[in-house]
Amino acid sequence: MQKHINMTDIAKRAGVTQATVSRIINRKPGFRKATRDRVLAAMSSMGYQSHILEQLRQIRRKTLRCTLLVCSLSEQKHSLQLPFFRGLAEALQRLFQKHCVEMTARELPFGVLTPPDDDVDAYLLCGAPSGSLYRNLLSSKKPFLLICDQETRNWECNQILFSTLKTGVQIVDYLLKENCRRIGYLVDRNCLEVCAGMELQLQQNGLFIRREDRKILFSSDADQAPIGLEEWLKEKSLPDGIFINHVESLRAILPILKQNRIRVPEDLKIVILGTSVEKNGNDIPLVPTFYIFPEETAVLAVRRLLEILEHPEDPPCSILLPRTLRLPVTNQTQTQRMI
Repeated sequence: MQKHINMTDIAKRAGVTQATVSRIINRKPGFRKATRDRVLAAMSSMGYQSHILEQLRQIRRKTLRCTLLVCSLSEQKHSLQLPFFRGLAEALQRLFQKHCVEMTARELPFGVLTPPDDDVDAYLLCGAPSGSLYRNLLSSKKPFLLICDQETRNWECNQILFSTLKTGVQIVDYLLKENCRRIGYLVDRNCLEVCAGMELQLQQNGLFIRREDRKILFSSDADQAPIGLEEWLKEKSLPDGIFINHVESLRAILPILKQNRIRVPEDLKIVILGTSVEKNGNDIPLVPTFYIFPEETAVLAVRRLLEILEHPEDPPCSILLPRTLRLPVTNQTQTQRMI
């Protein structure tokens, strides 16, 4: 570079960071074409040598590489086959291709504390990562984006968070509108933040969840759900409305409810969480369901990861992604209803 022009001046003129200017001049990856064009335009306006600018314009960037790491729970064996993670991986690969980014997806079995030694530029981390894995990723110095639904986790990194406390508020608001006054939950340990949101919202309405209506299961396996239901039935004390955290648990208890002549939703209101909508058209929820969608998550993840690669020195931020309520279809307007 000419001595009277430095990277700080170019960065200021182009409205980017000095690190971005350095990557462009030294032909390293981690920037968008529009950013490179803006930097080169700034260099040209500042009198930089035209033949060098032409060489920089003709550079083909190295293809960026990233890995999606899906962290399994102890009871999960094939996490990437679960609808949400499978849909997320497919959407990410499709979107990253448009930005010349190669993405691979890998499952990390429960208990893995170190990231794989991949030759990649960045990681996407989702599922149930441990604190040790998070710290080891930080020490690797490679950029990463965390996608999770543990809203109160105090990790200082770039995150896309599914709103858990807010979802609890949404669940209670819906059940109260359905005239439920005794509300409970039948969930595994991964939904405790949602339950905390439920408790807070009930307190705001002068209500509370009884101790016997707090059913916390030890596993996310669907065959655990009937245990809590049987406890309610044994005591002949079923709440007006309950929250169950996924559709597999719902399917496990429906035969028991039918056997005991308990009708849903006439005798019992049930709300669940959903993680995707099937592409084959079989996407009508069995009961009111709060969804997160893989495609919407992937769009945010791709955009945020590219920003991280372009501006690695920027402080981390968290993006909160709300859930959407879908109701069983009785008429067309109900499918559009949201809380």
